[in-house]
Amino acid sequence: MKCSRHEQILNIINGENVNIEELKRLSIDGCPDSNGIRSRVWKFLLNYLPCNFEKRQERVTFNRQQYVGYVKEFVFESCMADAMPADHPLNLEPDGNWITFFRDNEMLLQINKDCQRLCPDFDFFRRPTEFSCFSLFGKDVPVGVLRRRGETSTLQSHSLNKNLVGVTNMIRLSTYSPFRPNCRLSSGLVSQFEEDKMNCISECSLTSAYHEPHWEVIERILYVYYKTHVSQGYVQGMNEIIAPIYYVFATDPDESWRKYAEMDTFYCFNNLMTEIHPNFIRKLDGSHEAGLGGQMKILSNLLLKFDSNLSKHFQKIELVPEHFAFRWLSLLLAREFMLPGL
Repeated sequence: MKCSRHEQILNIINGENVNIEELKRLSIDGCPDSNGIRSRVWKFLLNYLPCNFEKRQERVTFNRQQYVGYVKEFVFESCMADAMPADHPLNLEPDGNWITFFRDNEMLLQINKDCQRLCPDFDFFRRPTEFSCFSLFGKDVPVGVLRRRGETSTLQSHSLNKNLVGVTNMIRLSTYSPFRPNCRLSSGLVSQFEEDKMNCISECSLTSAYHEPHWEVIERILYVYYKTHVSQGYVQGMNEIIAPIYYVFATDPDESWRKYAEMDTFYCFNNLMTEIHPNFIRKLDGSHEAGLGGQMKILSNLLLKFDSNLSKHFQKIELVPEHFAFRWLSLLLAREFMLPGL
């Protein structure tokens, strides 16, 4: 009796040595989302899990421990160091503490905004996580540290006043702490509404001392990715690509996999970005060889090959791929389907 596609996929991923090419062939029309199959298949296809069974546990254990080290270094330790930058704020050295401080904060604020906007019609990313931050990283990494750093940095960036001769001075906020919201606001700089909002955030933080919303987990992953790829940086749209990966891993019915969704997502996203990062380099958009420009050219050629009438119609009405396929290709169709069925 011929096995179903579902059974064939299970046989492959449960085998001693996974045949990646066969797994790709079976998954090309979609991957079953039952029994955690999609979660495991994606880990293989994104080159996270080794094909050889004997190497899998060792690789996974090493990667997860490495990610914990990244979080402690870039989230906890860097926040402690950034709380009181050691060198002069006018130091223009490219590796100076203040230059790094402002650059990191600018990137963090963008990541924070993008993550809070994730899938507004789908409440998963605003739900609290099942596993506490403490259980994954220990008490060295308080919950919400990046969000609170962003909130405080925003307030600091507005803490400017002008003296009588029009000279702008920066007001130093002496109470900066990345581990609690800063509600001591300079008079006249922040409205009462904003101050009330900050107080509300503080109260919410106290009642959520061990858990955090899922969007903050993605924020942490993207910030660690940025810190480990400073030359590439973070670009808007990466949050849309990482969201389905994290969602699939964080809803895996197997708790032993679900608990480590954050670590596994980081490495799968990292491997995926290795392949598609040229799509986020703007200067390549006009190229016909690389980046999104190259992808548009490939799409045009495929359309001409498989549906020449439609391709000719598009040419007649001067409808180029940039007008309808830019988001498809740059976000890998992440915005075109409902998340649970992506």
